[in-house]
Amino acid sequence: MSSKKKKILSALLASSMLVSQVSVVAFAEATEPTYDLFTYTKPTGVDENDTVTYDGIAKEASVTKADEGNAELDFAIKYSTKSSSESPEEADFFPDAPKNAGTYYVYACVTGNSTYNEKAVQVGSFTIEKAAPSLSDFVYEPYDPPYNQTWAAVGTNKEGMGKLTTHYYDKNGVEVVDKAPPVGSYTTTVTAEEGTNYLATTSEITDPSWKFTVKPFEVAAVSLTGLPASLTAGGDPAEISVVSGDADKYTVESVAWVYDDEGEKTLGESATFAPNTVYTAKITLAPASENYKFASEVTATGFKTENVAPNAESGKITIEKTFAATAKEYAGYTKSPEAVENLKYTGKAQALVTAGEAEGGTVQYRLGDTGEFSNTIPTATAVGTYTVYYMVKGDENHSDTEPLQIPVTIAKSDVELEAPTASAIEYGETLANSTLSGDWKWTSSETKPNVANEGFEAYLDVSATDGNYDYAAFA
Repeated sequence: MSSKKKKILSALLASSMLVSQVSVVAFAEATEPTYDLFTYTKPTGVDENDTVTYDGIAKEASVTKADEGNAELDFAIKYSTKSSSESPEEADFFPDAPKNAGTYYVYACVTGNSTYNEKAVQVGSFTIEKAAPSLSDFVYEPYDPPYNQTWAAVGTNKEGMGKLTTHYYDKNGVEVVDKAPPVGSYTTTVTAEEGTNYLATTSEITDPSWKFTVKPFEVAAVSLTGLPASLTAGGDPAEISVVSGDADKYTVESVAWVYDDEGEKTLGESATFAPNTVYTAKITLAPASENYKFASEVTATGFKTENVAPNAESGKITIEKTFAATAKEYAGYTKSPEAVENLKYTGKAQALVTAGEAEGGTVQYRLGDTGEFSNTIPTATAVGTYTVYYMVKGDENHSDTEPLQIPVTIAKSDVELEAPTASAIEYGETLANSTLSGDWKWTSSETKPNVANEGFEAYLDVSATDGNYDYAAFA
């Protein structure tokens, strides 16, 4: 072999060996990172049992290289709620130190390179346990609410506290269940259900300062219904029903109708409004219960004085409204009732007067001094003198007329008598043996008639009959 060929072969062999060496370096396998490459330090506060109580502060673990000179080891600290045995995926890791209750696993997440494979290495774990609620975990700002208004509830600014229930107790220690308890002093407590970061309370939590007083609700405005727009002469003030516009807060205690005529006068119960007279309704209002009181200035829109102060002692207010009574035209007769003439006893009821007719109302009647007037004409049966009263009941646009009276008499009935008949008797018998018709009787029943006698005296006893018949003509 020539020296030239030997040189070429040597060069090829050398080149082949170089390629072989490069291939070995390029395909060398990186190592799997393990726990012993790291130094793990527990978060501050975690005890020997790897537990810490929730306090709202993030629990940051420390992970460093076991060999600070290991330049090839690159990693980041991450946390997960899954252990390595649960094979957490990338989405299961988070970089921020946890602060909420739960069990957490600390990982050194190695960045893959020529020396180490990419891998999340679990280096430690710890548990944040739920905290027991205490007084400082709650916020309560008591105030004194008016009756039937919202009460202050206990709150919290702690994340992960369970549902709160505020309890209220009266001065006797009885829990309030009524939505609108009465005025008085109350105490507040709170309980909490288990939450994400806190356990449930084992008893009600309170503080001596958690007290408040329910005050009476102040009524600042009043309104009334039932007052007329105007007064009508002849009207009865007692028939005007004034009603509170908010009866659960205040009530109408009294209504006094007064007028000015030689000084203030109050209408009596049976009084009526006189025409062309000014009247004032003085209406006294009282709180409906101890749960209400009138404000220092009460608005009474539409009344004589629109801003009224309550009485210092009674707490009541009196509001006034003034009216001018307008006169209505009186109703009148177009035909007056008249007594029925020549009435005599018949044994049946008879009308005592003729029917009257009116304009602006209806004619009404009454028999005697008492009773109600009605549209029915009075009747009577027995003999006697009667007094019939009559008036016109005005319609809505007319006043009633004053009652008038008529005396009416039912006289006794005239009696027509027939002469009696007598039964025959034998010669020598007395009149007692002869029977008279009707109720007639012989005046001398012992008389013995003879053949020549033409008649004997008889009588009719009317003393036992009623007084409805006239026997005077036969006296």
